[in-house]
Amino acid sequence: MSASRVKLVDMIKRKPIEAA
Repeated sequence: MSASRVKLVDMIKRKPIEAA
């Protein structure tokens, strides 16, 4: 698993509004 992918998923799962 790539750290960048984990960070992206974590950010989207934690703050979906900011990812939008």
